[in-house]
Amino acid sequence: MLTTIDPFDAVQLACVIEICINHRNQAPAGRYLYANSRNQLKSNNDSDRLRKYLLKFGLRFDGLKRQDQKG
Repeated sequence: MLTTIDPFDAVQLACVIEICINHRNQAPAGRYLYANSRNQLKSNNDSDRLRKYLLKFGLRFDGLKRQDQKG
């Protein structure tokens, strides 16, 4: 999936990955990423929104954290 990503999506995904790496767990990362749009939704489950976004690219939050810890 990542080999066919458009440059527009690559920039956004890189930013999301960086934020995920810099947060201890998925919930605060999701709250940070969706800080403004969360108030406009019926459900403000930011962690689930982030999980679904990452899955579109075949990624998982805990996988990003493990990769970062390797060095």
